[in-house]
Amino acid sequence: MITLIKNATIFPVTYPSFVGDILIKDSTISELGIHLSVEDNAENIKIIDATGHFVFPGFIDAHTHLGMYNEGVGWEGKDTNELTQPVAPFLRAIDSVNPQDIAFKEALSHGITAVQVLPGSFNPIGGLTSVIKTHGSNISDMIVRANNSLKIALGENPKSKHKLTRMGIMGLIRKAFIDAMTKEETFENVSLKRVLRKEIPIRVHAHQANDILSIIRLAEEFDLDLRIEHCTEGHLIVDELVKNNPFVTVGPTMSARSKYETRYKTFETYKVLSDAGINISITTDHPYMEVRYL
Repeated sequence: MITLIKNATIFPVTYPSFVGDILIKDSTISELGIHLSVEDNAENIKIIDATGHFVFPGFIDAHTHLGMYNEGVGWEGKDTNELTQPVAPFLRAIDSVNPQDIAFKEALSHGITAVQVLPGSFNPIGGLTSVIKTHGSNISDMIVRANNSLKIALGENPKSKHKLTRMGIMGLIRKAFIDAMTKEETFENVSLKRVLRKEIPIRVHAHQANDILSIIRLAEEFDLDLRIEHCTEGHLIVDELVKNNPFVTVGPTMSARSKYETRYKTFETYKVLSDAGINISITTDHPYMEVRYL
């Protein structure tokens, strides 16, 4: 099957937008260009006149709980946070994902073709994240990267759920890494050892400036590959972030300031960090803001 999209305003990933054509062969984009054509004798040709329309790559939401907080149900559809223990690096987000969640269809219909799904933020160490496609009915067929990073969380969420202080949270995380460094590999610590070998990064829920600085110190202490999630007060410490140059995922911003540590939430964060040269992604943190609004 050949599809030719004509006269669209095309937004490629790596160079500026232009008005032109897209040639698709057997579900794969084979060529972008201007005045593209197909052989007159080619069979199964579909030509789409996209004059006045825009064509974007599929959007990626870097931080969601898609299919882990199922829509339209209560406790029976919430499989994001495992509260039986505060440190659980052996958990996998992918084991909770329900591809039949209606949010997957909404994501696809709004152009979001891939997401990262993460354990929740109630545990100081919550388990492994996964990158998946939003199309499919069997999670095994949707996986892009099964074990992409290790979720860590600081601040109000683990404080409130496990009756910890900020120093208690950091102490548990530090102890887990030191134990992994000094003990043989087990089911419980294999993910921590992978982090220590820099095979996967840590992806850290941190809103407040002091929490962001705490995790930067820990990443330096153990020489870890760091990703900061939410980074709500990042614009207040931009110079410190520039020194360490982590990847940052900002959001959800188009939602209420639901707790103290989000009191400085602002769309200016994106501009301040981006202007400073920091690599940023944008997240809805679905379901806290619906993924379709990415």
